[in-house]
Amino acid sequence: MRILFLDIDGVLINRSDYASRRPGAERVALLNRLLAVTGARIVISSSHRIGKNRIQMCDIFNDWGVTPGLILDLTPVINSSDSHAVEIAAWLKHREERCNDVENFVVIDDDLSDMHDFLPQLIQTTKADGLTSELVDKAVGMLVSKTAVD
Repeated sequence: MRILFLDIDGVLINRSDYASRRPGAERVALLNRLLAVTGARIVISSSHRIGKNRIQMCDIFNDWGVTPGLILDLTPVINSSDSHAVEIAAWLKHREERCNDVENFVVIDDDLSDMHDFLPQLIQTTKADGLTSELVDKAVGMLVSKTAVD
């Protein structure tokens, strides 16, 4: 299974979207293209997941126009001071122990300061632009590559 660990602010919601708290249609279309081309499933690593369950996040993403049914899970909230990387690592370890079905993954986030061991899998966005066509192309290449998890 291909996994996309997804942050929201600075990725789907860029600086121009902050007032509305909704992603622009262009970034939603780019995410949908990435998911369609790679067959990846989303694991939400964003702070937007805190206090919500998978169904609630699915409803939000469906309202935004993201292809339904592609949110697999949310990373665990381990401690409010833990980084996304710690939570992603915990999710991967738990998944490996249960299913061992993660073939490949990428992390799309605007903050590289907490990515540590995941820098090779990181697609870094900017708060100003968020997800772009070039970054989607890079993510597609990484997800379909057999070496992204290695």
